[in-house]
Amino acid sequence: MKSGGIWDIFPCVVIKGACDYADSHKTKVWQRYAAATAATCMRTFLDNWIPSQTGQCTGPWFYVPYPENESFMGRESILQKLQQQSMKPASKMALNGLGGIGKTQIALAHVYWPHKTSPDVSIFWVHAHNAEKFRQSFVSIAQECQISGSFDPKADILLLLKRWIERKESGRWMIRTSFLACRRNQ
Repeated sequence: MKSGGIWDIFPCVVIKGACDYADSHKTKVWQRYAAATAATCMRTFLDNWIPSQTGQCTGPWFYVPYPENESFMGRESILQKLQQQSMKPASKMALNGLGGIGKTQIALAHVYWPHKTSPDVSIFWVHAHNAEKFRQSFVSIAQECQISGSFDPKADILLLLKRWIERKESGRWMIRTSFLACRRNQ
């Protein structure tokens, strides 16, 4: 009963052993037997299970935490400059300006453009507001892409991701980093 409905939230297989079948017939006598049969069934299942995907998953990937803003308009000249610059190999771009002027919306319009026009390009959005958010973004990307070793808490995720993304098989990619810079007048 406790696992009923979990597959609606998380894709999984639930294997249980039942030791009572109604409120009037509850007894602890069969609990160990039910646990043992469930464990045996799980072991047999795992021994015979062949995963549908072996190794790492393949892309392209689109890892952007925000939906496209369908009502975004304007800023065509800025978007054209970004698009031209992004066509160059190993290009780097930066949007800067005061808070609230639309940098994130421009960046979103820019990352959804290659997603539509070049669906073979992987796009990753990395939060870099602080060191922890930066690291967690890369952990999430590594786990989403099922990079070997990414679920090991002792692994150097940044190095794993760097090596993975540099491989030819990883294809073309773009990383969009968002960060918040504050400057104090002194």
